[in-house]
Amino acid sequence: MESCLSKNIYVYYGSEHFNRDLLKKDNNKDIPKFSLVGLSLKSENGWKKWRNDNNMNSISKKDYFCFRINNNNLALENIDDIKKLPHYTNKGRVIIDYEALLKMDYPIYALHMKSKVAKYLLGIEYDCVLVLSDVCLIENYSAKDTDNPIIFEDICPLKYYKKIFNNVHVSVNKNKLDNKYYAYVEESDSYYGFKSLIVCLLDGKIIENRGYSDIEYKIILRKIIKLNIK
Repeated sequence: MESCLSKNIYVYYGSEHFNRDLLKKDNNKDIPKFSLVGLSLKSENGWKKWRNDNNMNSISKKDYFCFRINNNNLALENIDDIKKLPHYTNKGRVIIDYEALLKMDYPIYALHMKSKVAKYLLGIEYDCVLVLSDVCLIENYSAKDTDNPIIFEDICPLKYYKKIFNNVHVSVNKNKLDNKYYAYVEESDSYYGFKSLIVCLLDGKIIENRGYSDIEYKIILRKIIKLNIK
């Protein structure tokens, strides 16, 4: 687990891309109804072990997506860490009050868990993250193609531009990494606070996406490329 939690990347198996309906589909009685579980991409006891345990060494990129949690997250390394959070007991078992986490002054939207904690709370024997809200969830596309995926911090600092697309103020920033130009797009949003997108200007590949639908980011992408930012 990375010391900086926002750099941890996780894998969700069962969908090519994130959509908010996935927060409603888990039938595991130990997992909150509106949540999502991702397995740690780099941990030996995460995604790699799950694939080995299930004899799934060959998986299509259309069957999973990768993501990270940018803010409002917490790591649970040991069982005792659970007691530091809002909780209750049921037949001697300590259970986290997940709804209370979301209502705190500084709400917790995701819990990074070592396998022993995940097994105790969720019945999952892998290093993972439990996502309680997608407000800070960022889908990372580059993690499917490289062992060193690009994240926002990799393209900083940024040269700043500001444009108006469809009457919406959009901040467009760019930087050069590995001889390619990348653009970071951000605009205000009533649900996420800010939606954001990182795209490679050379080939149009999406690197990270937070909050944009397929249609939205394709429209934004076409307009960004027309800017010919250099």
